[in-house]
Amino acid sequence: MKIGIIDIGTNSVRLFIPNKEELISSKKYMEITRIGEGVNEKRMLSELAMNRTIDGIKKLIAICKKNNIDKIYAMATSAVRDAANKEDFIGKVYKETGIHIEVLSGEEEARMGYVGVVKGLSDIEQDNYLIIDIGGGSTELIEIKNGNLVKMKSFDIGAVRLTEMFKLSNPPKRIEIDAMKDYIDVEIEGYLKNVKATAIGIGGTITTISSIKNQMAEYERKIIHESVIDKDDIDNIFNELIAMTNDDRKNVVGLDILRADIINAGILILQRILLMIESEYIIVSDYDNLEGYYFEKNNVDKDNEIL
Repeated sequence: MKIGIIDIGTNSVRLFIPNKEELISSKKYMEITRIGEGVNEKRMLSELAMNRTIDGIKKLIAICKKNNIDKIYAMATSAVRDAANKEDFIGKVYKETGIHIEVLSGEEEARMGYVGVVKGLSDIEQDNYLIIDIGGGSTELIEIKNGNLVKMKSFDIGAVRLTEMFKLSNPPKRIEIDAMKDYIDVEIEGYLKNVKATAIGIGGTITTISSIKNQMAEYERKIIHESVIDKDDIDNIFNELIAMTNDDRKNVVGLDILRADIINAGILILQRILLMIESEYIIVSDYDNLEGYYFEKNNVDKDNEIL
C-alpha cells in the first residue's frame, strides 16, 4: 500500500511520499500557509489561516492522487494543539478533504523527530547528542547518550511565535534581538544545564541554514542530509541576515521568500542552544518527524524493511 504523510506545522504544511527502496530519495512537498499566525496571542486559529491551510492541504492531496497514494496520514503540531478552536479546524479539514488529523502533544512531536533522526543517521550510538527541532511554534530538544534517549521536551519557542511576540523591526534592532535572546535563555537554560553534546538539527530553520550555506537555488535532500554547519558559519549567516530588510532577504539564495520574515528568530534559537551545550557545529538531518511518523505508523526498521 502506498502512503502519504502530511505534517501541519505552524508555518507550513508538508507532504512526505516514502520511497521504500531508498528513503532519502523520497519526495517531500511543502506549502507555506502559516496556520499559527496570531495563535500565540489569541490562542485561536483565524478563519483566514485555516482556509489558507486547507487550500495547502488540498494541493498536497492532489499530489497524492497523481502518485496513486492509497492512504494519507495527517498530523498537526504546535499551533493546532495550542488553539482553543482546534476541533473546528479538524472538522473543517475532514469535511472538505476526508482527512483525519492526529494532533500530537509536544512529547509525541519530540519522539517523532527522535525516531526520524536515529533511523536516518548512521554512527550516533557512541556519543552524546542533542537533537534540535526548531519549528514555527515550538522547539523540541531530545538528549541522547550512547544511543539511548535520556530526556526530551517541547518548548513554546519557535520562529513564527517569537517573531510575532517581539514584533521585530525591518531590519531588526539590536535591542530587539537582545530581548529575544534573553527570553530564549530563560526558557531553555534550566533544561540544558550541564548538557554537553554534539548537535543534530532538523526542521525548516536548520535545513534552510544549510541551504543558504550551500547556495542552493533548488533544494536537494541528498546534499542537505548529513551536511555539517560550523557555528562560525551560522553566526556569519545570522549577522548578514539581521542587517537586511525582509525584501532584501527574499533575494538570498537558499532562503525561501516566505521564511524571510521569521528566519532571524529561528537562527537565534539555534545559536543560544549551541552556546549552552558547547557544540561547535551541527549535523543536519533531513530525516525528521515525517520519517519518524512513517516509521511509527508502519513499524519499519532502519533498513526500510517491514517488521
